[in-house]
Amino acid sequence: MAYPEKAVSFVTEVASSAAPAVPGTAGPAEDASNSEFLEAFSDFVAQKDYRSAMDLCRKRLQKKPDDGFVLDMRKTVQQFLDAVEELDEAAPDEDDEELPPQMEELAD
Repeated sequence: MAYPEKAVSFVTEVASSAAPAVPGTAGPAEDASNSEFLEAFSDFVAQKDYRSAMDLCRKRLQKKPDDGFVLDMRKTVQQFLDAVEELDEAAPDEDDEELPPQMEELAD
């Protein structure tokens, strides 16, 4: 599956900002689990399904609450969602805009 460039850069940015792993501390099962998580997370971000990405992070943190990588990813997605919400609140409401005069009003 080809991912949009923005989604790839978002995941790359999040991954690079995560706390570095200590070499030799992760076993093969944990590496596979991390790969599966990152692939699923990337899929959600590529689809712009940020709520599902957050849910995935929550589920992962229930299993391993001290996972710094997942905490950073969740924090980044939450910041993005908060920024979108702020923009939506700051945007003028379309219902408040004045409509152009109707033909009947112009005839008067």
